Amino acid sequence: MCTRLSDVTGRAEKQLWIAIDDLALIDSEICAFCDQFVAMMENPAFATWFRLMLIDYPNDTRPTTWQNGVWDEDHTSMNDVQLDDVTSFFRSWADESGYNLRDQGAEALAKDAIAKADAPDAPNRPPRARLQRLHDHLLTTLAEQTKQFAAAADPPER
Repeated sequence: MCTRLSDVTGRAEKQLWIAIDDLALIDSEICAFCDQFVAMMENPAFATWFRLMLIDYPNDTRPTTWQNGVWDEDHTSMNDVQLDDVTSFFRSWADESGYNLRDQGAEALAKDAIAKADAPDAPNRPPRARLQRLHDHLLTTLAEQTKQFAAAADPPER
């Protein structure tokens, strides 16, 4: 399979990203394929065309044969997204949309979003994860900001 994928990407001259989630719950043959794929990444001619992301890889089963220069491990948590990240998100959104959102405006929106994400859900609602609450609030905020910019007769510069 690795050889066939390499042939396809080489002919197309396009890099292929492969993401596999919930590896702790997946069949052992798929994990064996992932292990073989990582071993193939030691070959620079193969590695040029691929990026492999293994999500929720079983902690205690990482093969000892993986070379350190071929892979990197990252552990994330729901608290990793902080004020600076959300402020940067609002700035990027405004820039890409052609809206003039001052730094103070982006930070104020971000502070509000973080505060709402960190607040507990209402007692009559089912609990949601912090990142889900943040995501939902960001969608609402972007819709509101888009309406405000449109109503202000300050159309985006394209």
